[in-house]
Parts: sequence; structure tokens; C-alpha cells
Amino acid sequence: LRGVRLLLVEDNAINQQVAVELLQAERAQVTVAQNGQEAVDLLRQRAADFDLVLMDLQMPVMDGLTATRLLRQELKLRMPIVAMTANASVSDRVQCLEAGMNDHIGKPFELDALVATVRDQLGLAPTLGGAMAPSAPAPGPAPAVAEGSFATPLADDWDTPAALQRLGGRRDLYRRMLQRFADELPAALAQLAVPVVDEAAARTRRRLLHTLRGTLSTLGATQAVQAVAYAEALAEPDASAAAQVALRRAEQGLAQLLGQMPVHDGEAWPQPSLNAEQALTALRALRVQLDASDAGALDAMAPLAQAPLAERFAPLRTAVEGFDFPQALVLVQAWEEALA
Repeated sequence: LRGVRLLLVEDNAINQQVAVELLQAERAQVTVAQNGQEAVDLLRQRAADFDLVLMDLQMPVMDGLTATRLLRQELKLRMPIVAMTANASVSDRVQCLEAGMNDHIGKPFELDALVATVRDQLGLAPTLGGAMAPSAPAPGPAPAVAEGSFATPLADDWDTPAALQRLGGRRDLYRRMLQRFADELPAALAQLAVPVVDEAAARTRRRLLHTLRGTLSTLGATQAVQAVAYAEALAEPDASAAAQVALRRAEQGLAQLLGQMPVHDGEAWPQPSLNAEQALTALRALRVQLDASDAGALDAMAPLAQAPLAERFAPLRTAVEGFDFPQALVLVQAWEEALA
């Protein structure tokens, strides 16, 4: 996908990061929109900057079907739009086509299928050897998983081999996503413990369950995915209670997984130390990418791990990896001012 310019429209932060890192490893240029409204607003101004849109269907603010209709009917855009959906029923595919989408791919992402679909929609010849072929190695310090590693699940109810296969063998990416989910899980459990008192709260709770199911699916928590899907079909308070049981069980396997995956793979970037002038240059370059909602900011921030006032790096990394670019810009500006 060298040089292909993609707009990824996805609200799930873990799915965002997985898709961005896999697509960037294939040399694509990726920009992220958090929901359909952001995508419409961005394409209204910068349609010529993109070759293809990857569009999630279920998002807050504006869903993918509504956004696609606006792009086709109001903005008259003809670029390919590929739906990303965990549901692949005939009715879902019909809805996508009727809205103006060109194709769909399943979630969680399968790297080879994702690359093949993008190339097909852009009229590019199929690659030899599939995604992550030797001619297009992944950037950065992350090695591909060695053949035979993690050939069997590392924890009960977790399909580790399947998750790694979807991630192109990227153990570093898999571990970071597991750790991120582990960090976010207590907050999710706390939200599920709050009683649902009105329809607005019920919509928010359904959205949370949908997001959790998508994240668990990406990470390979097969039993938890089924349990949360069952919970989604229940009424409150049974839905939240069932989801809490599923997440508690998943939490045990998650701890087991993380205990068996040593940190050796880019949790800290081995970068040379920067002086204040070099740090300011790196911060300005990062600010340009953040202003453009360019997912290349994930790589651009790496040198700042060894910059002066490096204690500011951790919150910046959290914001960038969460694609909270407005907050990241605030942190960059504050760091620049402190250095100046």
C-alpha cells in the first residue's frame, strides 16, 4: 500500500491503533476520524487528499451509513468507501451497498484481507506473498513473531494464535493492546456498575457493550466475546450484570497472558537523547502531523521519549495513541513553552 492515502473512520481506540499500525507497516498514509461527522467535515475540505475511506458502521455522533450517504449525495464524492463491520449478514451488506459503499471487510481485522480489499478497490495488482511481504518490512523496532511462537493459546478462553495472525505476527503490537485494555478495564467495570436510569443512559450502556465486544474480538478473547454478545441481547440491569461477569473472567486470562509476554519490544523506544533545540524541532514536526490528524504522529513522537522534560512524554503518548489529537496538541504546546 505504499503511498496509498487512507481515511480511517473508527471510534474504538484499540481498533484505531491496530488498524493504523498495520496499515502503516504496509506503507499506507493513514488519517483518523473518530466518527462519521468528523469524516464528512474533513472530506468536505480535503477530499483530494484521500484515495479511499475505511468506514466503521456503528459510531456515536454519526454512524457510517449516514456519513456515506452524505458523502455520496451531498458532496458527490466517488472515492471508494469500504465498510468495516463485525456483522456480515446479507441485510448488512445490502444496507452498505444501498448507502453507497463499495465493499466491506470483517472485524476484527485480518491484515491480508484488509490489504487485498484496499488494493482491489484502487485497481492495484495483487501483491505476491500477501501482506507484510519481505519487500515491505514493518518500520520501527518491532520484529515479526517467530514461526512457532505462541502456536497454542497462552490463557484459557483466549485465542492467542488467531489474534497474532490477524496482527501480522506483531507480538509487540499485541502486547501493547493487551496492556492498554488491562489499563482501561477497571474504568469499564466501574461504568457497568452504575445503574441505568433513563433511555440516554441505556444508549450509552449499549454503546459501551458494543465497544467492549469489538475490543475483545480484536484481542482474541473468544469466550468473552460470546458472553458480551449475549449480554447485549438482555435488558438492564441483567445486561450490565452479565457483561461484568464476562469481563471479570476475561480479566483473569488477561493477567495470565501479560505475565507470559515479556516486555522487550518497543515499550520504550531506544532513541538517542535530544537537546532542547532538537526536542523543539521534533515537537514542531509532531504538531504539524497532529494538526492534520495524521496517524504518522505515532511514529513522530518516538524521539521525544529521550527529550528534556521527558516526564511529559507519558501523557503525550497516551493522548496520541488514543488519537486524542486536540489534547495531544495542548500537551505539545505546553512542552514547547517549557523548553523555550
